Amino acid sequence: GINAEYGEPYNPETIFNDPEEVPYTCKLSTKTSHDLKAAVLGIVADKKLQHVYVNCRPWISQDNQKEITKDIEFRILDFELNLLRVICEGKAETPSDRFFLMHLSNSESYIVSGDEKGFVHIYDKHYKIHICKLQGHSNVVNCAAISPTNHQFMCSVSDDHLIKFWDFSMQPEAQ
Repeated sequence: GINAEYGEPYNPETIFNDPEEVPYTCKLSTKTSHDLKAAVLGIVADKKLQHVYVNCRPWISQDNQKEITKDIEFRILDFELNLLRVICEGKAETPSDRFFLMHLSNSESYIVSGDEKGFVHIYDKHYKIHICKLQGHSNVVNCAAISPTNHQFMCSVSDDHLIKFWDFSMQPEAQ
């Protein structure tokens, strides 16, 4: 690989035991921290670094941060971490001590996510709205991924042990 800071090759098998030996460092700006007051199920940022999209279950109260509600919220924040919109996605099936993580994926126009009831949700990034939910699984959808090059194609994977491929360019069959 290439060392990004110095532009020279490095040996990926080298283990740095001493922090002084690490060839690069990352600094966290405390200005960009934000308490979501929720258990985060999934998060993704858009490629233009304009928005952060978060699936979460809010805490029941500030005093009890171990108990979370059954409400699933899809939150849209800007990169200043101002809350722009909250879309209530539905109700969780699981108790506070056993919630599922759900990967979010995004393309130029859409964000996709799964839920505990076997649905895949699609959100429009421009209008910041929930546009549809797809039924195709019989258990928790842990991950849904939209193609980065063709937003008409996506896949989802579930605890029902299935991976589904979705092609939105195909017309539904006539009944």
